[in-house]
Amino acid sequence: MLPFGGFKGSAISVLIDLIAGQLAGARSGPEIVPLYERLGEPQGIGQLFVALNIDAFDTLEAFTGRVDQTVRKIRLLPTAAGASSVVLPGELEHLRAQDHLAHGIPLPSDAVAEVARTATLLGLDAPRPG
Repeated sequence: MLPFGGFKGSAISVLIDLIAGQLAGARSGPEIVPLYERLGEPQGIGQLFVALNIDAFDTLEAFTGRVDQTVRKIRLLPTAAGASSVVLPGELEHLRAQDHLAHGIPLPSDAVAEVARTATLLGLDAPRPG
């Protein structure tokens, strides 16, 4: 397990390993089987899903208002060197998904050629770019 963010990041890594791994009865840290190295053996990773009842803490409206305010503050932070804007986790993926919905998913030319070749082998019309 590699730490991030110094000692606090290391503590977060250990906490995640404990609650998402060991609490779930899964393997921990270096006990986890590498994804592509021993394909015949289960990885042994754990999962933890948490659902919070926001109303147990505050109203949904108050909470979403504070979240919106935090997002606005984050967007006002200085950008990283070479970056054009401050983005939040998942934002780039969301924008990419929106673009793919509007314009399709771009494929490398070799993938397009392979799909066309396979379609021909199966006696199907090759898909046309839309």
